[in-house]
Amino acid sequence: MGIARRTFGAFRRNSSAISFVILVSFLVMLFSVGYFILAYNSSEFLREPEAQEYENSVGEVVAMDELDRTTHYWSHNLRLAGLYVVMTPSYLSFHSSVFNGYSVGVATSYWYHVWGADANAALAFLAGIFVHGVLELTGAFIIAGATIRAAWNFWKGAGHMAFIGGKNEKMWSWGLSRRERKELRKYGGKVEGFLADFVILVGFGAFLIFLAGPIEVYVSPSMMAVFYTYPPLAVAFLVAIALIYISVFFLLFGGLQTLRRDFWLMRRNIGDAFKLRWRSTHLSLLMFVAFSIIAATIFL
Repeated sequence: MGIARRTFGAFRRNSSAISFVILVSFLVMLFSVGYFILAYNSSEFLREPEAQEYENSVGEVVAMDELDRTTHYWSHNLRLAGLYVVMTPSYLSFHSSVFNGYSVGVATSYWYHVWGADANAALAFLAGIFVHGVLELTGAFIIAGATIRAAWNFWKGAGHMAFIGGKNEKMWSWGLSRRERKELRKYGGKVEGFLADFVILVGFGAFLIFLAGPIEVYVSPSMMAVFYTYPPLAVAFLVAIALIYISVFFLLFGGLQTLRRDFWLMRRNIGDAFKLRWRSTHLSLLMFVAFSIIAATIFL
C-alpha cells in the first residue's frame, strides 16, 4: 500500500475524532470571543487576570529577535505535541485543544479592548492567527484526534479485558477459553492498525507545527497589518479557512458522516449503561468524563 493511500486511510479512520476536536475547539473559541467582548467594557476586561497574563506573555515574546522567536515557537509547540503523545490515555490533547480555543478567544478580545472597542483590530488579529494557524492549529487538531482515538480504544480494550477476565473469575490468558483467546488475537491485529495510524498522523501533525513556526514570526504580523487596513480581506480569509476545514475534514475525510454515526452509537451506549448492560466502551466514556473533570479544575 502506497504511503499516500495509507495516509489518506489514516485520516479517514480518525476523521470522527479530528472533526470532534475541530468542532468543539472552534465553538469554544467563538463563545470566548463573544463573551469577553459583549460582557465586559474595555477597562474591566483589561483588569482581568486572563488579559494581564496574555499581555505579559506578548511582552516576553516581542522582546526576542525573530530567530529566537522562531526557536521559541518550535520548542514550545513541539514539546506540547510530545506531551500530548506521552499523556495519550488521559485525553490531555483534547482538553488542551479546547483550552487553546478559549485562549485564542481571550487574545482576540484583548486586541478588541486594548484598541478601544475596535472590531477591526479583533478581526485583523483573528485572521492573522490563522495565517500560521492553518498549519499550527491543524497540526494540533490532527495529533489531538489521533491521541483521542488511541485513548478511547486503549480504555475500550482495558474494559474488554476486564469483562473477559471477570467472567467466571478467569485471570489472564491461561484461564480463557479457545474462543476468547481467538478474540484477543483479533484485537492484537487491530492494535497494529491503530499504532500505524497513530504514528502517521502524529508525524504529519508535528510536521505542520514545524512549518508554522517561521510563518508565525515572519508572515503573520505583516498580514495582520494588511487585514486591519482591509477588513473585507480578513473576512474573506476567515471564510476561506472555514471552508477548507469543512471540505477537507468533514467532507473529504468523512468526518461529518462518522461524527453522526458515533453520536448515535454513544447514545445507545449511554442508554445501555443506565440499563446496567456492560459495554467495553463504558470504561472509555467513564475515563473521558473523569479526566475532563480533572482538566476543568486545572485549566479553569
